[in-house]
Formats: sequence, structure tokens, C-alpha cells
Amino acid sequence: MIYKDGKITVIEFGTGDIDVTTGFIDDPAVTAGVVSFGQGVPAEIGSRQSSNGNYGCDYISANEHTRFVFTNIQAIDVVIDMLLKAKKHMLE
Repeated sequence: MIYKDGKITVIEFGTGDIDVTTGFIDDPAVTAGVVSFGQGVPAEIGSRQSSNGNYGCDYISANEHTRFVFTNIQAIDVVIDMLLKAKKHMLE
């Protein structure tokens, strides 16, 4: 669910209702990987995955709410590390 909590936008994961897609910025001047989040409908977690191969992100899809843009691979590693730490806290 995506909602506002005061001035902060919250993307709450856990019911399968957040669409997550990946891609790249389709611009020769920019080398960037992208992860986009949009509000979907509840479904089995991980059941909806893009298979059409159209991963260019030079446009904003109608469902896209938030976009993470990575221009440095090391930044992706930092986010992955933080997600793994959050998972570890949940398992403790």
C-alpha cells in the first residue's frame, strides 16, 4: 500500500499490492539502472513479473509512483545491504 504519513510517503510491502519493475534510463548521456514502484492490487507476492523485455524507463508509466535511479553500482549494493539488515531484524 502506498500512502502519506504526514510529509512522508510510505510504501508498505507485504500484501503483494506493490508493483516493482526494473529497467534503465534510455538516454545515451546517462547510464542508470532503475527500480520503480507502483500501487497494484493484492496478489501473491512475487507473482507479477514483467516478461515483455521492454525495460526502458525514459517514460513514466501510469502506475509508477516512486523511482529509484542508480548511477553507481556501489549505490545498489548499499541499498541491498540495508534491505538484508532489515530482513535480519525481522527474523530476530
